[in-house]
Amino acid sequence: MRIAVEYTERAGPQAVRDNKEYNFMKKLFSILLCALMIASLAIVASGAADGNGYIKCMIEDAELIDDDTTQDQGGSGNPIQIVDGYGCGYSSKNDIVAFHDIDFGDFGASSIQILFSYGHDDDSKTTLDIKLDDPDSAAIAKFEIGFTGGWTADQAQWFEAACAIPAGIHSVYIQFTNEKSGSFTQVAFKEAAPTGYISLSIDKAELIDDDTTQDQGGSGKPIQIVDGYGCGYSSKNDIVAYNDVDFGANGAQAMDLLFGYGHNDGSVTTLSFMLDDPSSAPIATAEIGFTGGWEIANAGWVRVPMTIPAGVHTVYVQFTNEKSGSISDIVFEEAPEAPAASVDTSASPDTATTAPATFDAGVLAALAAIVSAAGFALSKKH
Repeated sequence: MRIAVEYTERAGPQAVRDNKEYNFMKKLFSILLCALMIASLAIVASGAADGNGYIKCMIEDAELIDDDTTQDQGGSGNPIQIVDGYGCGYSSKNDIVAFHDIDFGDFGASSIQILFSYGHDDDSKTTLDIKLDDPDSAAIAKFEIGFTGGWTADQAQWFEAACAIPAGIHSVYIQFTNEKSGSFTQVAFKEAAPTGYISLSIDKAELIDDDTTQDQGGSGKPIQIVDGYGCGYSSKNDIVAYNDVDFGANGAQAMDLLFGYGHNDGSVTTLSFMLDDPSSAPIATAEIGFTGGWEIANAGWVRVPMTIPAGVHTVYVQFTNEKSGSISDIVFEEAPEAPAASVDTSASPDTATTAPATFDAGVLAALAAIVSAAGFALSKKH
């Protein structure tokens, strides 16, 4: 935005005094203008996100970083390295296993799991620090792991620690922090749940079965709620209906589903999403592949962009092929607030209308008034 201020220079002592006053008003005007611009930036909103269950990383994809000053503190005098049948072997204090540039999607991760083996059956433990993006940063999670049955990969056990990894691409550093060596072959990250404005569990839904297709995905049974799975025995044309959902004043811009699909063969289950009428054209579709398993514990969050207007609506989720899958929870992401209606400045005072002001709009209006007043005073002075 560009603002021009016109003034006329005058000579003499009065002009000097007026010029000082003018400079003061000019500075004040500039400060107020900056405040107005900053306040306008504060209105910008953002959001969105997406996830697909567990992210798994194999030891073969890692970078092994050895501390050669500590090879006698756990590593038997050898640098950390990959050993067939063990995973990373000869780990010593301060050694690091780094997994670079992991895409955590739009949700991030809520925990890290590690498949770890430790062979000392003497109540001792190996300790690990988990660090994000910088190996010298503070740990975001820690492990203390005792005897698992032995050192080999087939004697390893899964261990889990809570963490908070934000969305996007990050590197994860796993550092051995004592002299008790151990081995691991893979890590897995559990994706964090989305944070929408409407959350509904499967027990809030109506399940509508097509009894003519129970042999097309449902193992001969009607769709139903199954403990530990969500909706189970889904078949082609079956529907999960969320009735009379109040989407508020802004509506929704996406649905996130916690979905389980256990076929690890490249196949996908297909879904259609209808609004208010199950026979209407879909407002969105989705194809969902292997998530890790059928159970809720192995389900993944899947984002489906869609446009749902403000107000109360019913959402129908329909299975459209014979590949069964399970829904356990859904979350709707709120659409951004619509911009305030602009005022027609060409209208007469009697017919002009003013859009209802939000708190932010009120702040901007007040700042604009101050700027205008400053400009008026400046123009009057000169």
